[in-house]
Amino acid sequence: MNMGFYFDGKPKDLNTLKGWVNKYFLLEKRNEYLVTGIREIDNKKMLVTPNGAVLADGSIDTNYKADNHITQIDYTKTERLTKDQAIELSKHLFNFNTPKNCYNIVGSLVSNMFNSIYRESKGINVHVTSYVGESGSGKSFTIDNITRPLLGLDNDTLVFSAIMKHGLLRAMNDTYMTTIIDEVKPSQSSEFQRQLLSNTIRSVTGESTVIKGTQNQGIKTYKYNSSLVIAGEEVLDETALKNRCNIIWFSCNDMTEDIIEHGSYFLTKDGKEALKSLGLEIYLYIMQNYDSDSLIKVLEAIESGFKQESKVHPRIQSTFNNTMLGYITVKHILSTIGGSEIDLEGDNQVAQLIYQNLKENVLDGQFATKQIYDEILEAIDELASGTNQYAISEDLHYKQDSIHLKLDFKTIFPILESYYRSRGKKLSIDYKTFIKMLTKSKYVEGNSREYNKAVNLNGKTRRCYFIKKEILSKLDMPNLIPINEDFELEATEGTWE
Repeated sequence: MNMGFYFDGKPKDLNTLKGWVNKYFLLEKRNEYLVTGIREIDNKKMLVTPNGAVLADGSIDTNYKADNHITQIDYTKTERLTKDQAIELSKHLFNFNTPKNCYNIVGSLVSNMFNSIYRESKGINVHVTSYVGESGSGKSFTIDNITRPLLGLDNDTLVFSAIMKHGLLRAMNDTYMTTIIDEVKPSQSSEFQRQLLSNTIRSVTGESTVIKGTQNQGIKTYKYNSSLVIAGEEVLDETALKNRCNIIWFSCNDMTEDIIEHGSYFLTKDGKEALKSLGLEIYLYIMQNYDSDSLIKVLEAIESGFKQESKVHPRIQSTFNNTMLGYITVKHILSTIGGSEIDLEGDNQVAQLIYQNLKENVLDGQFATKQIYDEILEAIDELASGTNQYAISEDLHYKQDSIHLKLDFKTIFPILESYYRSRGKKLSIDYKTFIKMLTKSKYVEGNSREYNKAVNLNGKTRRCYFIKKEILSKLDMPNLIPINEDFELEATEGTWE
């Protein structure tokens, strides 16, 4: 929108006018088409890109364009996948690295392509995909020649050492598609950078909204709409972060002549075009076959259909479900287009490889890392999300200050039991056993007079257990122990960012 006019007034009045024009004219239009990714606009599912919207039938409508210069996607010259391309892809797509790595990489990446519908279904993004390994082990190859072409991303990856908090937040707010951060080296980074990475991973896989003020007294709301792929030579060492990732380890020892030969296909013109065409087919398939309800049903079917040898953390189970969803989707598309000549690994065998990878790289082979009371505390945190009918709220069931979380377990526990029953489950211990275990744990200190005190809740005196937030932060409790995101006043030039 361009306009010219003569304004005879004071400078401060001009700023007011500019803010008004932005608010009621420019931003309304801009926000409608700002965010890239699969969206529903005018009752039509479409993949909105800066170069037009790809509709579910494969046509491109240039009336819809994302006002987004950060996430670059262009399918205007991409052809539909042919049978010959599908057959050739099936020979190389799961052989450019070890089978375990390939199935986890491709499955995770394809699950990223569901992200906008996944957010609609669950209110959060899919898990984080983390590439870890020594230099020369294939990480950069995988980013440049597998990850970006498959996802359709033409923009450069972000370098960890160069990213700034607000720039990253804006980038992830403006797309449902994947943000890629390379050269992640926490041990060689500042405390600020390490905290930024930690907060970003938690925010991407949680429900986090950031509100910032502007100089003209407006507000701007940011969300972590984007899914995330990170790559570096160091693995994350914080359990709560690892539980949110599918971590794929790369090794130079795995780079055999056979693997290098398969990988070389993706360096050719034919390989690049075929992989990008496959990505387009996946987006079209998602738009044609999925909405929030159908996605939930498929994920539930995967969870019930592929049982693990041992119970795992719910987030890790979700990562497994998502990764299997990705593999099943790409297998279906290749088999449909390629026909009987496509011979891919069976679902059960792939499920074992995905589970094995999570067991080795996320769980470190340990299944009993959490005590029963840890799981119950994390389940109580789910009640504080306010996203279901079984909910707890501050000043009614708990209070907090800068040091302690003060929980009235006596009123919380019946709600928790009802929540478990609604999901067809049962708490493994009763209230008295839980309290007995908790009082012997690291979460409480001193004698009962120090950790069990009277607190005023909703006008009534209740006995609450005082638990240090610092210790609880090691658990996965984003609702009760949220990421510290303060309201900030941005010094802008009187314009909206």
